[in-house]
Amino acid sequence: MFKSLYYFIVVIYTALCIYVVSGYSNPNYPHIGRQCPCFCSIRSGDSSSPYWDNQFGGEIDEATCNTTTCLDANKYADYMPFCREVITYKFCPRQFDNRYLDLQGVELISSLDTHARTCHTESMADPDKKLRKGSEEDHEKCKQNVRKGACYIVFPGCATGKVQPLGVCTSFCKEERESCRAENSFVGDQRAISESCSESPWVVNARWKDGVWTVDDGSNNICIGSGISVSENMSVVVFVMLSLVSMWLIV
Repeated sequence: MFKSLYYFIVVIYTALCIYVVSGYSNPNYPHIGRQCPCFCSIRSGDSSSPYWDNQFGGEIDEATCNTTTCLDANKYADYMPFCREVITYKFCPRQFDNRYLDLQGVELISSLDTHARTCHTESMADPDKKLRKGSEEDHEKCKQNVRKGACYIVFPGCATGKVQPLGVCTSFCKEERESCRAENSFVGDQRAISESCSESPWVVNARWKDGVWTVDDGSNNICIGSGISVSENMSVVVFVMLSLVSMWLIV
């Protein structure tokens, strides 16, 4: 009985150590590998999302739509092959300041879709094989989130009642940054991610509540990408702990 309890305590301690290590960066080796994958989910003024400023210059004022009405994604799916699986909401093509091409209609949408694809490709490029990857599943999740971020920028959701772009949700920021941590994108530990994703330009729609990262009800009306992001590491630890408790009771 006491031997089983001893092993139970040892395994629980080990599981908690794994969680702490996986949840926070090793201060001795914080930046092994290269900085990217970068992201595409911030329009302007962010070193981790450099593509848009490099292409079009900084955003001069608040985000604006290039159209006078919100558009139905289904009607324009053929003109945005890269983003059509992401854009499932009423949207508007973003107006880019300064050096943007003088395009309208479907030509504009096609051009923006191409830019989203290019940003994604450049962000995930790894020609020197210096990217320290986690599992293939993690890498794929990171790729999909970077893709979403690019599409959210060029085709933002359209606010109900007025033609104005919606910002990107805090919950998406946290999900994107956490999914790419294993890719050495310099996003920091979970605490740093939570703090940075709660700052401008992210639209705050999620918060810690009773030890869990939860999304506010109805937040899909105020920002894009409102999916829930809960730490997978904590889920694993909880599962391991419950399993061990069951085993110990059986013994």
